[in-house]
Amino acid sequence: MKIRMVGTHWEGDDLSGIFLDITFSNEQTVLLPLTEKAHDLAFTELLEDDRICRPKTDGDRVYWVGGPSLSCAEILQMVRGNSG
Repeated sequence: MKIRMVGTHWEGDDLSGIFLDITFSNEQTVLLPLTEKAHDLAFTELLEDDRICRPKTDGDRVYWVGGPSLSCAEILQMVRGNSG
């Protein structure tokens, strides 16, 4: 499965209110909360300089230019609730 497109959805001012809106190649869409990334320095830096609202995908991962990335496998683990 590949990631077809990604965007963001905001419901607050911190990472707990930001969701990645991810559409996969099979047309399934998921809103992935970034709550568990709230203590990850790389993600908080994205929030501080507003890059969090500009995610990109290469089909295999969601990434931010000059920042962190989430692989398709990581995304699916987060969706399932067992990222640890």
